Amino acid sequence: MKDELLKSQMHFFSLMEVLHGSLDHSYVHSFVELYLKSEYGTDYIDAYLQVYENYYYVYSSVDTLLENREEKLNDILMQVTGIIVRYFPLRNRFFLLISVLKLIRSFRAAGGDASFARTINALRRVAGRFKIPQKNYLNAEAFVLDELHRMPGKKMLLVVSSVVDFMPDVKFICREPLDGQLYFLYDDSAKVYLFFYKGKDCLELNHSPVIPRQIYVFTPGSSIKGENIQPLYYSDVVRRYLYFHEHPHIVYEAQEIAYRYPGSHHGIHPFSFIAYSGQLVAVMGGSGVGKTTLMNLLNGMTRPHQGKILVNGHDLHENHRTLTDLMGYVPQHDLLIENLTLYQNVYYNARLFHSQMSTHQIAEKVTHVLQLLNLFELRHKRVGSPAERLISGGERKRANIALELVRDPIILFLDEPTSGLSSLDADNIIHILQELTLQGKLVFINIHQPSSSIFRLFDQLILLDRGGYPVYVGNPLDALHYFYRHGGLASSDMVECKKCQTTQPESLFRIIEEQEMNEMGIPTGRRKKTPEEWYALFREEVVFPRSETQPASLPEKTVKPHDRWRQFLIQWERNAMSKIADVSYVSLVLIVSPLLAALLAFFCRYMTKDNGTYIYRFSSNENIPAFLLMSVIVAMFVGMIMSAEELFHDRILRLREKYHGLSPISYLNAKIIYLFLLSVYHTIVFVWIGNAILEIRGMTWMFFMILLPLYFLSCLVGLIISSSLRSIVAIYIFVPILLIPEIIFSGVIVKYDKLHPLASSSRYVPVLGDLMASRWAYEALMVTQFKDNEFRKQFFDVEKAESNVTYFYYYHLPELIKAVKEWKSGPAKDNNDKRQLICNGLNYYGQVMGNVFSPSFTQISFTANEMKQLEAFLEKQLQWLKARKKALIMIRDSMYQSAMNRLGGSQQFNAFREQYTNDKITEFVLNKTGLERIRIEKNNYVPLYEPLYQEPLNNNGRAHYYAAFKKIGSFYIDTPWFNIFVLWGMAFVLYLMLLSDVFSMLGTKIYSLWKKLSYFIQQYFFLNRFGKIISKAH
Repeated sequence: MKDELLKSQMHFFSLMEVLHGSLDHSYVHSFVELYLKSEYGTDYIDAYLQVYENYYYVYSSVDTLLENREEKLNDILMQVTGIIVRYFPLRNRFFLLISVLKLIRSFRAAGGDASFARTINALRRVAGRFKIPQKNYLNAEAFVLDELHRMPGKKMLLVVSSVVDFMPDVKFICREPLDGQLYFLYDDSAKVYLFFYKGKDCLELNHSPVIPRQIYVFTPGSSIKGENIQPLYYSDVVRRYLYFHEHPHIVYEAQEIAYRYPGSHHGIHPFSFIAYSGQLVAVMGGSGVGKTTLMNLLNGMTRPHQGKILVNGHDLHENHRTLTDLMGYVPQHDLLIENLTLYQNVYYNARLFHSQMSTHQIAEKVTHVLQLLNLFELRHKRVGSPAERLISGGERKRANIALELVRDPIILFLDEPTSGLSSLDADNIIHILQELTLQGKLVFINIHQPSSSIFRLFDQLILLDRGGYPVYVGNPLDALHYFYRHGGLASSDMVECKKCQTTQPESLFRIIEEQEMNEMGIPTGRRKKTPEEWYALFREEVVFPRSETQPASLPEKTVKPHDRWRQFLIQWERNAMSKIADVSYVSLVLIVSPLLAALLAFFCRYMTKDNGTYIYRFSSNENIPAFLLMSVIVAMFVGMIMSAEELFHDRILRLREKYHGLSPISYLNAKIIYLFLLSVYHTIVFVWIGNAILEIRGMTWMFFMILLPLYFLSCLVGLIISSSLRSIVAIYIFVPILLIPEIIFSGVIVKYDKLHPLASSSRYVPVLGDLMASRWAYEALMVTQFKDNEFRKQFFDVEKAESNVTYFYYYHLPELIKAVKEWKSGPAKDNNDKRQLICNGLNYYGQVMGNVFSPSFTQISFTANEMKQLEAFLEKQLQWLKARKKALIMIRDSMYQSAMNRLGGSQQFNAFREQYTNDKITEFVLNKTGLERIRIEKNNYVPLYEPLYQEPLNNNGRAHYYAAFKKIGSFYIDTPWFNIFVLWGMAFVLYLMLLSDVFSMLGTKIYSLWKKLSYFIQQYFFLNRFGKIISKAH
């Protein structure tokens, strides 16, 4: 306390005494002594009483006959009040004036009307200097002087009496059979309640006697009790004022609500309570007793297994959307978007919920809320993460509260709002919440162990014991008396300090969890009263009035969320702004693909040495297939990494927005569209840089079309991972777990026909490969690079036809002839397989070459005559194929010659070929290094000769690896485009799964099962490892 302020108060008292002129000095001395003791403690009494005496001696010595004596004293008084105004908040100035009014009331008759009027006029001037509104001061003056008839603002007066309409047009509370009346005054400038009592009953204020006609301050948590009347609590008085001021009237009633955790007997046990608007209701209990579970029951996020919750008589879960629009929920975890400023966080949140407001109105509303929470000066500060500490913990909590207040909720729920805060920040938060109750809001908070000052602010207390047992509901100060009494303590008078009015809320837990002692005075570990016993006592003693009123009208909703399209636009803007604000993120996002493309292309740019000089030729670069594979892996890796944290950090924010009825689809679509645009950028720069360095010509468009869905699909996978896993570490461990199978089963590292027999196949890509996005992308890149380049596409059709003829001439038909001969000479048991093999081989030949042996030929019709005809047919086809091959070679050579002539000669022709074709890709897709040209698998001839040119064996879209076309029925589709459609189809399926939240629910289920399993493993390990040691110790 500043020395100057204390001296100014002593100065003030001495001047008021001298101005009055008829006060008993010894009485005033005692009054000042009591004032110092109550306001500042005993340490300041002696020193500042002497200051008071010195001032009094100086001013009382002034000659009373001086004409301007009173004027001079008033001038000095104004100077002193200037110092008080500088250091004293308005509430304290108000109390100072009340103190002087109480003093002069005692000596009203002394000195006559002139002395009294002179002092009153001086106090009125002081009130103006103190910035106390004139009407408020006159109300207080009339109230303290017991002249209620001249109060200019009788709406601030409240009478508690047993006589209805004791004072017409004044707020009234009935308390029968109270003798006399309690008079209350509320000052809305100082936010304080004053009262005095006229009557003969013995009343107690917080268990201290109430002296009739004495002015008292009615503080939060206070109660007035008497032998014959129902207790009058602070919340009763506040609620009556709120209803008079037409604040929303809310009756919140829980009727025998209970909840059980799935697969457990634990949860919240049945209990009831009623709360009203204007109340601050605290849920207290130790860690793990179910405070958050109860909060989720009360706010409607969890449905009770028993009982119901009524708001103004309306069932919360039958009218869930309507009632939750009136509610706000601030969870324990952060709701702020780290990269946005404090103002932006609140602003975008307000825009989502107030479609009826203009942008200007929303900005004004946000400004008002920030000013209310003392955050306006920080509005342009980035909030950052809790670890960065760009704003303090208290500021962070207030910012989270601002997100809800901007919605104008009538009922507000807060989970551990003071957790992790300093005592000062905790006090600030609770006082802000108490200010909200004065606006008619009903506030519920979870709190572990509040300080005495915070504890006294609660209007109602719900206390939970272990196992989710409610053990008390009611007034907080009454709770201390209740547990002192049932805890067997000597006296409940120890509950509250009579001098400083502090309490010990922690004593509640000490009493509840008190343990029995053994003969040595050592705690046994067994509680004196179990949670079940405290619960039974609570059910027996605490009786709650059940509301019998019919459903009443609800307050008008102030929130009106936008439609899905507008929500999407706002979510998109908010997401984009948060990304742009993160410089490191933007830098990384912009550089990662160009950097990887440049590095990969640079090191894959293999050069040959010619006459001592390194020369780069695209055709002889053996690393092109590896580069294409790495392009696929980079697309998947970058896509997953870019999106792996997108939903993880917003998990609580998503739950909150879903709770308030915002569209999760709009939120997800905003993320998805952003990631799609990012995928477009990454695909363009990667393809352009990679192709430029490696001189891959003419493939930019097709490479872009192939890699874009892969990038985007990988982003969706990252979003699914982000929404399913519970930790960042798990997310980044899971990314390579997904990438490794994509690499292994891409068909490059391990050939599909070299896999385990259960998974391998030569006829077509196995199902395991079809599930890999990498297989579709890599195959499309290789095939399009081979057949769609400027050189190959001129000759592809004739080369394909020649390759097919070559295969059938050299491999397929000779194998058929061999099979026919083996069937004729083989054992009877092999005949069925041979028949099937021959039929399938003939069908495939007829399908590709168009030459059918006989439409009626089947496996059943194998006769000696037909087999003879078949052998003749095959021999004839061999001759036809030989002629066909010769003709195709001539056509191909003719086309080559024409191209040479057009380009200017063989040298230019070869240079053109080297610019567009790659020998290593040709080796891969045409299986040049494979020694096996045909294979029998499941009674089918599988062509291994130049697989890219061969026809698929199936017409359902499945084909062998590197097939140039896929066949659907009788339609042929180019492999690159077919694979692009498949990749987009995969992306669409993942999109639907992401919207349905199926992976998130699966992740939650697995996480829950793992927690149970790990608990049992730990218990088993502990009991087996340490059980014997413990038993021996005992």
